[in-house]
Amino acid sequence: MEEYFPDVLAILEKHKKDRALLRGTGVLFRNTRPPQTELPKTRERGGEREGENYERGPGGSVQRVGGGNEGEEGEGETSSSHTLTQADRNQGADGSLPAPVPPNENGEEREETDPQALTDSSKKGDLLKAKHIIECGRAKLSLDWQDENGMTALLWASLNGHTDIVRLLVDAKANVDIQDQPGMTALMGASVNGHTDIVRLLVDAKANVDMQDRIHKKTALLWASDEGHTDIVRLLVDAKANVNMQDQAGMTALMGASVNGHTEVVRLLVDAKANVDMQDRIYRKTALLWASNKGHTDIVRLLVDAKANVDIQDQSGMTALLWASVNGHTDIVRLLVDAKANVDMQDKEGNSVLMLAIEKENVAMVEHLLARPGGATQTFVNIPDSQGRTPLFRAAAGGHILLVELLLRRGADPSLRDASGNTALAVAEDAGKLHVVERLKSGERMVDPWSTEMVSEWNDLRSLIDSEAVAFWPLDFLRSLLKKGAKLPYRQKIAETAKDLGVVCEPFSARRLAADLRHPVGAPFKLVAVSYPWLSQEHPDPEGFRLRSVLKHLDKQWWAQDGSPVTVFVFWDYLSLFQHPPGERRTDAQDALFKEGLCKMDLIYSSPHTHVIRSTAVPESAANPTKCVDRGWCWFESAVTAFKPPAQVLSDDSDQERPSLSVPATPLRFGETLDTKKFTNGKADAEGVKVLYKNFLRRSTHKLRVFAEGSWASSREARKQMDPQAALQLAALVEYVGADPSLAARLQPQVLDLRGSPFDDAALEIYDDFLSLEESSELTLSLERLLCAFGKLGSITAVSFEALGVSRRLDNASKKVYMDGLQRGLAGLFPAEGPCPLDTTLPLLASAGMTEGKDSLDGGHTDIVRLLVDAKANVDMEDQDGMTAVMVASVNGHTDIVRLLVDAKANVDMLNKHGNTALLVASDEGHADIVRLLVDAKANVDMQDRI
Repeated sequence: MEEYFPDVLAILEKHKKDRALLRGTGVLFRNTRPPQTELPKTRERGGEREGENYERGPGGSVQRVGGGNEGEEGEGETSSSHTLTQADRNQGADGSLPAPVPPNENGEEREETDPQALTDSSKKGDLLKAKHIIECGRAKLSLDWQDENGMTALLWASLNGHTDIVRLLVDAKANVDIQDQPGMTALMGASVNGHTDIVRLLVDAKANVDMQDRIHKKTALLWASDEGHTDIVRLLVDAKANVNMQDQAGMTALMGASVNGHTEVVRLLVDAKANVDMQDRIYRKTALLWASNKGHTDIVRLLVDAKANVDIQDQSGMTALLWASVNGHTDIVRLLVDAKANVDMQDKEGNSVLMLAIEKENVAMVEHLLARPGGATQTFVNIPDSQGRTPLFRAAAGGHILLVELLLRRGADPSLRDASGNTALAVAEDAGKLHVVERLKSGERMVDPWSTEMVSEWNDLRSLIDSEAVAFWPLDFLRSLLKKGAKLPYRQKIAETAKDLGVVCEPFSARRLAADLRHPVGAPFKLVAVSYPWLSQEHPDPEGFRLRSVLKHLDKQWWAQDGSPVTVFVFWDYLSLFQHPPGERRTDAQDALFKEGLCKMDLIYSSPHTHVIRSTAVPESAANPTKCVDRGWCWFESAVTAFKPPAQVLSDDSDQERPSLSVPATPLRFGETLDTKKFTNGKADAEGVKVLYKNFLRRSTHKLRVFAEGSWASSREARKQMDPQAALQLAALVEYVGADPSLAARLQPQVLDLRGSPFDDAALEIYDDFLSLEESSELTLSLERLLCAFGKLGSITAVSFEALGVSRRLDNASKKVYMDGLQRGLAGLFPAEGPCPLDTTLPLLASAGMTEGKDSLDGGHTDIVRLLVDAKANVDMEDQDGMTAVMVASVNGHTDIVRLLVDAKANVDMLNKHGNTALLVASDEGHADIVRLLVDAKANVDMQDRI
């Protein structure tokens, strides 16, 4: 070592002799010292950077060590570059260290007068050492000595939560208001890290509660409110801290607590008369806007009760109501509407609360907004955005037939035109939403297929109710039972029980409540069916467990809450079907009605006009402890709900990690599964249930259309549930139907809509990689089988999804598996003897055009594209991303299809939403033959994209 590092050895030898501190020794020596332990972490909150993590650095400085997006609570990890040794902290900006304390006559440092020693012991929490230093060196010791980062002994002790040392330093008259380099005081450090006792000590010592740090301009109250330290906030408020101070971004303590969901802190600040209408400087949001955006219902309620202005707009024109709507917070929307928020206000782009709810396909929220007493005014329903498009335009463009129906029922005008002169019907036609097109053309006559089905379903259910074989009872009656502690009565005893309770209990009557309705979509009542396991053979709910559970679950639905404009009626088998009275038998008439109701149970649970509550919990103390999932009747009731939109099947099953799409099983598969289930009376009911299921499936074959057209999904998020597993189950059922001509004739969907599913490229993030080979194989297998299954029906003319982009990163083997499977699937979906695809399928077909080695498909999609071109299809049709057929064929390298489209005079210079042309994407992908074709077609070689 001496040969290579003589200077280093000389320094070491000198250090051994005089024990002097090393100065400017740099990285080599610093890295030989013990690393400093990690310091407490804090998170900077407020503004739009919520979720980024920060660590308290030397001197109380705030250093970012990780991050996330707005609204995410990710925890970052400290990288090695942020780990500082003690020498790093002691070393000055010029690389030098502070001057050492002169040694005493024996050559030893005088620790009792060394401020660095006091700082170190305070930081580490060494009370005895700190006390010794203070007592022995009182006359000469500087209690307020600051290191190069401005940190004092009191600052370190307060930050790290060493209460006894803080008390010692305060009693010794340490300066409680001294600031480190970033401007943090002892009070701020203790407040941000939640050290309540230290905050109390510092407040009692008259620390300035309104000092602000130099970087974020936060006070102790702002820090504590951001972090949700309720007791500290109370201490600071009692100490007269200014509750309306604003930080650098203009955030107040109330805003910080509101954005981060600290309800009790908000309550304290509101009681302290904090200004509830102050706006931050960057986004111009108030506490109410922040809380509504983040979905903190209890905080919104507190702020509304404190008379916060519910109509203040932020910099983008968004109100609290608009934020709640766009983020799907239905409870907050209801709170704000009840508080008289202006439902007609629009943001700078002309979006109204109704438009945003429709944009998110939030049926429950749209229903609530339209159900308000006197709320569905012409202004509200027909309000136009900046492009002149009303809410009906958005529902039509999205193909959401249920939303279209709700709007029409409330007075939406289908004759209105947007700024381009289009009607909602024209928009639906352009988007290929055939069922919406038919509904809008049908108008009040309601002769379109969807309306016809809704009317037919209602007539079947209404007929069953009118026969009195089943009864739906008012929800208020169930609440009265719970309030009085009464057990569920069997059907024949309900009138007597209602009289004893002193309440009126009349079952639902279609003649009285729905006489003028063709079907009850959007009606002021809801019918609910309870699916649950009996807890004993004698009584379904002997201790009231199920009644409490069902009512608790219903109370979460806006339409079932007190004050709702909607009346709720409940089907509960014990109350709704005629039972054997204790020790007696049903009468012959009652027995006949019981059997009629029992054999039509599927009508109740499968109807689009009912909601189903699945109450699955079974207490350990139950006489029959068999789990719900192992019960035969529960399995049947669950199976027949498969055609219902997920939003209409409400479950308390806490074991379900995420919502999954329930697709009906084939009769064979259902029977095999049912044989593994238990019935209260043994297997006596099993064969009868199998017959019920088969009859249900035959009667409901046409309902499979909801899976084809995508109307099963109540929101964009729900569409993700059409995953490979669900697709395989759906394919098996469609194959079963297709094999029976009588069933296949009843299922003739024209549209297959897979938008938003894992099969749709548009559902992926723009920077996501392509699937791995294993993922691609699984997805492709299910997609190919699904497409071919629907192809056997011979009715599909339009497909809605985008092929996965082969320009995404990953190996070509995975992409080849996918493209080969997609080509086989589309060839099976559009057989030569089938109907000609519509124009809207051109981009998808072009994206899956023929590649080398695919002669077995006899021309496949190239022939289909030629057929469409010959049929005068619109070759410039755009998908939702502005992609035309020539663009997608260009990006995927399908030369023959590009040649076909160019010969058909396709516009080669059209731009997609990113500003790309066919020539730009072909050049980017390196498809020389296509570039040559496009250049020969006079494509503009000088066009630039927008990015």
